[in-house]
Amino acid sequence: MASGDDPSTRLSTPPRAEGESAIRKHVHAALFGGPKPVDVTRDGVPAAVGRFRTTRVLGSGGMGTVLAGYDDELERPVAVKLLHREIGVQHAERLRREAKALAKLSHPNVVTVYEVGTHQDRLFIAMEQVEGVTLGTWMRAEDHSIDALLDVFLQTGQGLVAAHARGLIHRDFKPDNVIVGEDGRPRILDFGLVHAADEEESDDAIHAPASPPEDMALAETGPGDTPQAGSGSLTETGTVLGTPAYMPWEQLRGAQTTEASDQFAFCVSLWEALYGARPFPGRTVVTLAEAVSTGKVKPPKRSRGSGRLRRALERGLSPKPQGRWPGMQALLEELSDIRTASTRKRRSAVVVGALTLALGGTAWGLTRPGRPGCEPAQERLAGIWDDEVKQTVADRFVGASARVQEFYVKERALLDDWANTWSEIHTQTCASDEETVNRLRYAQRQTCLDQRLLELRVRAVAMTDLTPEVAATAASGDYMPFYFPRDCRNPKLVEGIVQYPDGPLRQKLLDALLELRTLEQLAKATFFGEPGLEYESVLDREIEVLNEIEEIGYLPAVADVRTRSANGMLMAGIVPFDEAVAEIDDAALLATEARSDQTYVLGRLWKLWGLKERGSDAYYAPEIVAQLPTWEAALARNGWPIYGTLEFRAWQGAILSMSGDVEAGRIAAEAGVAFARETFGTDHMFYRRTLQTTAHYLRGTPLENLGRGYRQEMLERIESSVGPNVLELLMPLAGETEELTNEERFDAALPMARRTLDLATLHHGESGANATYAQVGLARVHAARGEFAEVDALLPKIWGSLEQDAGIFIAIPAELQVHYSAARGEPDPVALANLEKVGAVPDFTKRIIAVV
Repeated sequence: MASGDDPSTRLSTPPRAEGESAIRKHVHAALFGGPKPVDVTRDGVPAAVGRFRTTRVLGSGGMGTVLAGYDDELERPVAVKLLHREIGVQHAERLRREAKALAKLSHPNVVTVYEVGTHQDRLFIAMEQVEGVTLGTWMRAEDHSIDALLDVFLQTGQGLVAAHARGLIHRDFKPDNVIVGEDGRPRILDFGLVHAADEEESDDAIHAPASPPEDMALAETGPGDTPQAGSGSLTETGTVLGTPAYMPWEQLRGAQTTEASDQFAFCVSLWEALYGARPFPGRTVVTLAEAVSTGKVKPPKRSRGSGRLRRALERGLSPKPQGRWPGMQALLEELSDIRTASTRKRRSAVVVGALTLALGGTAWGLTRPGRPGCEPAQERLAGIWDDEVKQTVADRFVGASARVQEFYVKERALLDDWANTWSEIHTQTCASDEETVNRLRYAQRQTCLDQRLLELRVRAVAMTDLTPEVAATAASGDYMPFYFPRDCRNPKLVEGIVQYPDGPLRQKLLDALLELRTLEQLAKATFFGEPGLEYESVLDREIEVLNEIEEIGYLPAVADVRTRSANGMLMAGIVPFDEAVAEIDDAALLATEARSDQTYVLGRLWKLWGLKERGSDAYYAPEIVAQLPTWEAALARNGWPIYGTLEFRAWQGAILSMSGDVEAGRIAAEAGVAFARETFGTDHMFYRRTLQTTAHYLRGTPLENLGRGYRQEMLERIESSVGPNVLELLMPLAGETEELTNEERFDAALPMARRTLDLATLHHGESGANATYAQVGLARVHAARGEFAEVDALLPKIWGSLEQDAGIFIAIPAELQVHYSAARGEPDPVALANLEKVGAVPDFTKRIIAVV
């Protein structure tokens, strides 16, 4: 037990000396007469409880008082819990059960019980006295690191595991029922509500009321709240046995408690420690119970730790016990793995820092004071792609494999051409009178040049700082930027650019955008095995930079990066669909306020993508059809920006054809492709991307054959322009395999699937996200053909890769399992267990299990 949070209250007189003083008083009274000393100190503390001398009050709760004491026989300090006299027989028996339960345990993270007895008809328990503070006080004392919090909670959780192994359930786990000793070791205490898992509970004595009292108030509490006795706070133990703020749904409604109930309380406590507030809002027991019953946590105001950590806790906070982790040990293993990953992330952060350190300030040559951006071209390119950088890159690629050397030759030629084209346009712009004739257009063109210089810097980082093997993969095809300098000559493209602000704000924004773009490429590099680099570490820094951009406050840029970030969440499935859509909706409001028409329209269209991918008909609902003219007018006001226009035309074709106007849809889709052909020419990557996007949106519509023709043209142009084995082919081939499988053209789908896997293996080896995706495509074809042995051979590789890539692309193997189970006509228990184990996307996982 704690000896108090204030060190000044500790014993200043040796316990033995105090004991001798009390004995002398008794001897003096017997020899010389006079009143005998009463069995109570001047502070109202009994001088002794049983054979234990007591000195002071350590604490008092709803069921008893805890006293500091000393065991003269064994010469050790003790804590004595003395039950209140007014507590009834049933409660006294519960306390006796606590002693017996604790006596069965011998664990470093559970307080040790020495003895149980009776003092003046009051039950007491003597246990080890731990010098320290409660876990709640420890949490509030300073801003502990995530690693420190996890270390303490992992130890504490092992105490619960030990209790559960004995068939014991705590039922009132919370930070104030854990003591952190001066040695840093936490111990669980106050098993006053504990019961055996196989022991039948009494509704009168154990259960919380099925209808909690509505007048029991809960202030919007956080870990720093200290409600007064009798305040009716949900953080008190009293009317409702246990502490409602930490109770799971089954305990709040009076149902049977299990080990999963302790797991819930543990997750509430850790959530509180991490985020500074508890996960479920509510000012009364009733409102709290309503929130807990939904399982929907209140998003933390303070973002800390990885998404994987938050998902682990959210699973433990599920309203139904079966939705939580299989046991405390399973939860602790996940937290321990996250803790280990955190150590790796710190090493990864060093790599991230090294790769982005050179990006700060103006060292990389973006706009400086004076006439915006009009320093000599060679000065702007210094440190980005000059002779010194080129030599550094050449040295790094010495001794690389033939494939990597081939990449180096092509990439260096590309960057040379990039730098030369950029220098030419930059010089022409600065020498022109455009700033006087059309200041807006001049600002837009300078912004375009800044953006393209930024893209050049990002590509150069891949060449100079990533290992050559990873650079050759991450910088190929679809994995690096395709916004080239020549775009800044194109009036249509320039007219659609939202210009950056002038002055110091411009440089600050450019620095942040540069780091964000670099981090996006580093995130991709993590999938290809860059040493010391981890996805979650990069993602954490991306979030920080996004926040920095928001703090800069330039609304057009904020709206743009938030819209693109939300779309990334939507496409990757790393957050629930509703959350990603809410992010897009919020960004749309910002875009409206910033008058960023293209950003607003893109956000609306990307939301439709999410609906269509989930099989919803809402993407062509009448209200969406009615919005098309509004979106079209917004793009027209903005000068028909190329990227927004292409996206809009493809969607317009899909929506109109699905709503019944097939011919109008055809005209729209064909107009978009023609616009891309006219703008870029047929050898440009973005023309091929337009073909792919349009084909994808037309899938499942009356214009599917038109889309199939576009998809075939795209594949032919990739092979004729850049070769048959480039990484750019990977996703189109995977999409073609999926299309052929859906159309039940299995004889054509099988060789396409094998080619996709061969290409993924060529570029990435046999592991990683893209290899997994290709394996899933091949397995789906085999499943559809009834070749179950081939699927069984692929499944271990797929799930093994998923475990290495925790939480990423979970929907891919989960979707495969649906098709596989449907083909076999029976669910696969191993796959269902895997789905349960990696339940990082709860809604999707539930839907999968329901289908199977």
